[in-house]
Order: sequence, then structure tokens, then C-alpha cells
Amino acid sequence: MGRAVKLFLLANLFSLVIAGPASAAGDQADLFHRIEAMWQDTDPVPHEHCLSFIVKAWADQLLRGRISPHDCVAFAVREYRKGDHEQALGWLQAGLCPNREAQQQLVRQAPAVFQFLLTTYGTQVP
Repeated sequence: MGRAVKLFLLANLFSLVIAGPASAAGDQADLFHRIEAMWQDTDPVPHEHCLSFIVKAWADQLLRGRISPHDCVAFAVREYRKGDHEQALGWLQAGLCPNREAQQQLVRQAPAVFQFLLTTYGTQVP
């Protein structure tokens, strides 16, 4: 393999390594911004497809219904404190409905999201 090709491959690999963490940090900041927007949104009329969003499917199905994004965040904090991290994540996903990409991003960033959630809103949720 020629020297130019090796340098090209090395440069591309290096750019991927550098872009990875920066991209993840940008995704995390975007997700935190979305959660802050949810906290500010008290409108209890979600997108029509989100009314039947399943927050938790086991044992009895828990649906979002007409819960505001703000209340989704508050319920997530309460459930996390109780130790039900699955339901806490479900409430956050319900608040992000119908944005599937943001919901998947939430799952990937869950530990950092919960830390942000408790640090930012923990004292404001009884």
C-alpha cells in the first residue's frame, strides 16, 4: 500500500476518533435542551398518536394519556427516585413523543440523562 493511501486512511481514522466524542457531546447537549423544553411545556394536549404511548407495558399497561411534557419529566423524576428506572425512562420517552430519534438517543444516553434530570429538576419535584 502506498504512503499516500496510508496517510489518507490514517487521517480518516483520526477524524472519526475525534468526531465521535464531539458528536456524542453535541447529541447529549441537544437531548438536555429537549428535556428543558419539556419542563417548560405545560400544554396537556400531546400529539394525537402520543395519547396511547405506552409508558410501561408490564404488568398493567400504563399509557401517557393527556399528560403534559412537564408532567412527564416530573413523573420520570419520581419514578427514578422510587427505583423504577424503566418507567422513568418511559415517561421521558412519552414526553418526547412522536420524535423517535430523540427517544432512541435518550436510551443511549440514559445514565447522563438521569444525572441531569436529578441535578436540574430533583429539588423542584416533590
